[in-house]
This record gives sequence, C-alpha cells and structure tokens, in this order.
Amino acid sequence: MDSTIAFLGAGRIAEAWIERLIGSKALPADRILVCDPLNGRLNQLHARYPGLNTSANNLDGAHFGRIVVIATPPAEIIRELAVLRPALQRDAIVISLAAGVPLGRLVKTAASATVVRIMPNTPSMVGEGMNVVCYLPGTLVSTRQEIESLLAIFGRSQEISEQDMEAYGALCSVAPTFLFPIVETLIVSAVEAGLPESLGRLAVVQVFVGTGGLVAASGHSVAELNNMIGLHTLREAEVKQLVDAAYRDAFGKLKGLAAKMAEAA
Repeated sequence: MDSTIAFLGAGRIAEAWIERLIGSKALPADRILVCDPLNGRLNQLHARYPGLNTSANNLDGAHFGRIVVIATPPAEIIRELAVLRPALQRDAIVISLAAGVPLGRLVKTAASATVVRIMPNTPSMVGEGMNVVCYLPGTLVSTRQEIESLLAIFGRSQEISEQDMEAYGALCSVAPTFLFPIVETLIVSAVEAGLPESLGRLAVVQVFVGTGGLVAASGHSVAELNNMIGLHTLREAEVKQLVDAAYRDAFGKLKGLAAKMAEAA
C-alpha cells in the first residue's frame, strides 16, 4: 500500500487497524501517525509498534495523512473535522468510523475533502473483519478502489446504503460480543472436563471457524446442518430469543444515536 494514514483517536478500533496494517506488512509504521490527547496512550502505542509516529495535535494528522481516519467519539467528530478542514491535504480521503454521524453532516463540515463512512469491527485485527462502507453519490471510482484495497487488508467489505448502517453495525461490530462469552465458557468447560487449556482453546476456536466455513460453503440451510448432528443439549429456543434480543437492543441503540446526531445537525 502506497499511502500515509493518520488516525485521529487512539482507541481500540484504531489500534486494531494499526496492528493489522503493520503486522501484515501492508504499511510500515513510519507511514502511520496516530493522534490522541492522552500522552500515556501514545507512549504505550509507540512502545508497542516501534517506528509509529504519534502526536497530541490532530492538526498534525491532517497534514500527515493522505488518508485521515477519524476514530474519535461521535459527539466530537464534527468539531474536530471543522478544525482540521483547512489543514487537510488537497486530495485527502477522510474516513469516519463514528457510529451515528451521517455523511451529510460530515461532508458539510469537510468541504471539498472526500468523505466515506465505515463501520469497522475487531476481527479486522487478524484480517477476518467484515467492514461495511457507504459513499456519497458521485464518489470517484478511483476513490472506491482505494478504499476497497485498504479494507481488503482487514478482511471482507461490502458497500451498503447509509440507511442500513445501523443494522449492519449491530451485526458486524456488536455481534462478536454475543460470541465471545460462548467461546470463553466452552474453553473453561473443556478445561474443567480435563482437557489441556491450549488444546481445549484450539478445539473451540476451530469449532467456530469450521462452523462458519460450513455455513458459507456447504449449500445447506443452517437448520439442515444443525440436524446432521444427532445429540442436541442446548436449549435452542432460549438461545435464539437471547441473541435476537441482544441484536435488537444493539440496533435500537445505534438507531437512537443516529437520530440524536441527525437532530444536532
């Protein structure tokens, strides 16, 4: 990848992307700048990723990055973008990772800069993410291709309508939190049954990887695949209700945030 990237905000998702970019050798650390007001956090990242550039001033990020990734809290993004606008490079691409902030507000603030919205997720850290992206009408084909190439480093991506962003966000960004407790519980249960922790963990991970691959490639419905296994001990109806409620709760909160940000326009 031949570019420079600045991250404004040094939170978990920003670090997930930084780790993948450097770890996959897609971009050397010295072509990445991360900005954050917390010097302790910047020192932590600099020690973890030798060669990474850091700054406490977001204007440095605007000067540095051909791609500027804004990973600040949603309530702060418009204010930050207004400050950055004069310093952005002429051909800069601004990527917003902020949930709930519509493209219309971002573009109004960013003036001539190209702006896209991406809903990221943590599996991007190991190149297994599902990152959804939306563009404004008229976005250049070359810009779309550049964003697609960037997102390919993190896994798979899909262009969507902005009106679907919260529904996909609840699925791709929040749903891993539905699965982690199951993974953790299965590992603990396997160890308590007498399996070595390392082998139990490996087996549990492969169960999830293999199950996803089976659903993706077999051509059978999920119900058909489930019925191929003779022994069922899970109270499936309760689990379905629990997961459905969790998804609806996440979707509702994201929709509420989007409505709040739209009202502030």
